[in-house]
Amino acid sequence: MTVFDDPAYKTAFQQFRRMRPDMFDRYLACLERPDIPDGQALDVGCGPGLQAEMLLERLPAPWTLTALESSLDMAAAARQWLSRFGARFSVRESRLEDLPDELNPSFDVAWLSEVAHLLGNAAQWTARLGSLMKPGGRILIRTSTHAQLKEREWYQFFPSALPVDLARHPDREALNKALSLAGFNHIVTTTIDESRPIEKDFFYSMMQNKAFSTLHDIEPNAFEEGLRLLRTHLIGKSEVKWCYEMTAYTATFVGGPIEHY
Repeated sequence: MTVFDDPAYKTAFQQFRRMRPDMFDRYLACLERPDIPDGQALDVGCGPGLQAEMLLERLPAPWTLTALESSLDMAAAARQWLSRFGARFSVRESRLEDLPDELNPSFDVAWLSEVAHLLGNAAQWTARLGSLMKPGGRILIRTSTHAQLKEREWYQFFPSALPVDLARHPDREALNKALSLAGFNHIVTTTIDESRPIEKDFFYSMMQNKAFSTLHDIEPNAFEEGLRLLRTHLIGKSEVKWCYEMTAYTATFVGGPIEHY
């Protein structure tokens, strides 16, 4: 089965996780990209290229974009989706830590959208990111703080999923420290509220199909009990309020460890 046959992809990735252009612009407004005519951008974990497309649309030509995606299916979809940009983009079937050294340093801008919790040790991946950035390069990370995770209402139905996500996500202090030690300064965090109402059937489908990867890591009995509680909660409702506050981290690469964070 390919990733595109996975019910979680069909119920969440393409629909729920397709960011609205106006919401993407709110993140991009935090970036303050370098004012140069021919920069290079990096998208870490681009998926099928939906956000890479919006980034390319907003970067002036001849800026180029390198998109990283470890899934072969997603990488192939991204190439097709971004094909209209011609030579302005390339897709590498690679993880951040596996990029070849000849790319060091290459990038003026880096965009990481909901991948920080999938990259492992924050000190290691921020150091690798720093090795890829040009001096003065800017990064923009879209992720959740521990406080924001604790506010997500869906964990009340799947409480054993919360500790898993808290362990995977670096908290604000840890990520700030890792970025500082990797040579980034001017670290700013901005809250972006992506909350909105969604149809109850769509919400249930997301959970039933384990659209959030952490749901694959809990016990089957706990998952089934969560679905039962959720079905009861949704009786008589047509839609639910999806509470989804996120954080945009921006920083500038200057090289060498920064002691103050």
